[in-house]
Amino acid sequence: LQLLQVLGLARRRIWITNAYFNPSPRLLRMLKRKARAGISVKLIVPARSDVIFFPLLARSFYVDLLQAGIRVYEYDKRVMHSKTMVIDDQVLVGSTNLNYRSLFHDRELDLLLDEDVLVARLRSRFDDDVDNSTEINLGNADRNPWLLRPLGWLARFLRYWL
Repeated sequence: LQLLQVLGLARRRIWITNAYFNPSPRLLRMLKRKARAGISVKLIVPARSDVIFFPLLARSFYVDLLQAGIRVYEYDKRVMHSKTMVIDDQVLVGSTNLNYRSLFHDRELDLLLDEDVLVARLRSRFDDDVDNSTEINLGNADRNPWLLRPLGWLARFLRYWL
């Protein structure tokens, strides 16, 4: 995957905003490896979604992400549908969700841009979105009521089809 190649070259930052976070094992390993190497890896996902189970699914990854040093935020101002990344001094903007459908089945289009003005704007936008989000930590990582936790894990088990 070209996305993994681009992320593999990151040396300072990988800041992701993604509406449907359901990473493949390879992508998850890459993000965790980068964070453990001291690269700033941040993830903004929606607190609520137009696809009801996606927040449950994303939350099933939080503890693993946090333990690797990835900072996780839930955007709670309104429903978020963004798919952007700031990767060092480049930005990736497009239609790709970080889920199996987008990565392996759907036809998606992303642009990797390195124009200074655009990169600065998206970095500023990311900071604004962080300000309108709740940071997740190990103390609040499992925000699902205990009755809904199995649904998150079931969605994770079925994630290839989601």
